[in-house]
Amino acid sequence: VEEKSSTLADVQQKLVQDKEDVVTTRAALEADQKFLVDLRSRCKTAADDYATRRSTRTEEIAAIGEAIAILTSDDARDTLSKSMSLLQLQRRSRARADTAQRRRAKASSLLVAFARRRR
Repeated sequence: VEEKSSTLADVQQKLVQDKEDVVTTRAALEADQKFLVDLRSRCKTAADDYATRRSTRTEEIAAIGEAIAILTSDDARDTLSKSMSLLQLQRRSRARADTAQRRRAKASSLLVAFARRRR
């Protein structure tokens, strides 16, 4: 009888421990399932973001290719040459105007100085 009581006590203790293990395991399973749902959501968001960035990069690469083609075309070179010529002409014209203005200012100051000495 004592042996059976001891065995019964051991079995009951193991049953209690196993029930606690089941509760703990179920809680861990629930937490893992929540984590999995959250992980799938984050992975989907990351995949969508990556697809958007990839699409944008593809569009940017195509746009850069178009820009290079436009800039290296014969029409662009002709237009650039004409623009540079106009800019160079404008620059020369401004330089001449500045030089003329400085000469006028110097002549004026010389005339004023001469007039003061003659008084």
